[in-house]
Amino acid sequence: MSYGDKSMLSPQLIAFIYVLALSAVVIAEVVLSPSSPVALENSSLTLTCTFTGDETVTSFIWKRVKTNESSFAILGIIIAECKSFIIPVDTSLYEYSCPSSKQYTWTIRKVTKQNEGDKYQCVVEILFPKVINSNSVVIYIQVQVTNVTLKDGSTLLAGTLEVTNGVRKTLTCTASESRPTATIIWYIGDDVKKKENVTLSTLTFAPLNSYHNKQVYCKASQTAHPEVFSNRITLYVKGYIFNFFFAILSAYRFFI
Repeated sequence: MSYGDKSMLSPQLIAFIYVLALSAVVIAEVVLSPSSPVALENSSLTLTCTFTGDETVTSFIWKRVKTNESSFAILGIIIAECKSFIIPVDTSLYEYSCPSSKQYTWTIRKVTKQNEGDKYQCVVEILFPKVINSNSVVIYIQVQVTNVTLKDGSTLLAGTLEVTNGVRKTLTCTASESRPTATIIWYIGDDVKKKENVTLSTLTFAPLNSYHNKQVYCKASQTAHPEVFSNRITLYVKGYIFNFFFAILSAYRFFI
């Protein structure tokens, strides 16, 4: 009997040999990181593709699908010599590097709000099982507040705002687009009057005598980003002088 004669092996033995062979196979992975990429608008973003197997990599393939598209588009094929192959890489938008034979990087030179939700994937081509897909990652773009304006209706405020003691006044604070949404904080003098996570906020207040000559303003605050302040205006409370002298007169009458 020849041991190479499979006809002489029982089905159970063949199954055992098959399972044993499978157990000796190490399943390699392709990992694209970071798994949840976050980038500030107008900055660069680098993705790293890593192959964990022992096989020789012949190429790394970079793919992207935009939110309004249904399928991945190939952005570049980078072969083992760290050169683009077949599809030329648009170096005005992207750059790539090859730190090792098992790890390549892909950099978006300048991310914009239009990159929000873009999905990236890398594919490693080897001799067997030919290609392995990485996990997919979705890009989240942070947008920093650039300006904050304080208005009375449609009028941009500056200098002094005349208000009347006890008569309610509504002002509007508007921040530029932000991701995540900034927190708008209102101040009269050093006192915080209101805060909320919006891009447009209103503050309604009844001026007090104590508000006279105090500044009213708002600011937009985002974690890990500088605070952005609105224009500041000084409150002139009408009736303040009258009430001031009335209070003195009342006090004088009390003591005589």
